[in-house]
Amino acid sequence: MAFVAAYPGVELAVDELLATCYAKLAKFKVPVSIRVLDEIPRNPVGKVDKPSLREDLHALPIRA
Repeated sequence: MAFVAAYPGVELAVDELLATCYAKLAKFKVPVSIRVLDEIPRNPVGKVDKPSLREDLHALPIRA
C-alpha cells in the first residue's frame, strides 16, 4: 500500500502512478494499491505520522 498526496492544483492518476512504479521499481517493491490523500498527516515534529496512516489502513474494508 502506498499513500500519496499531490501538490495543490495537480491531478493524480492512480493508473499512471502504478505504470511508473512498474517501469522504474523492482517487481517486489511495486505497491499492491495506492491510496490518494488530500495531505500526508504529520506529527507535531513535522515527521510523517505513520500510526495514523496505519489506522486508516485498518479502517479500510477487507477485500476477498
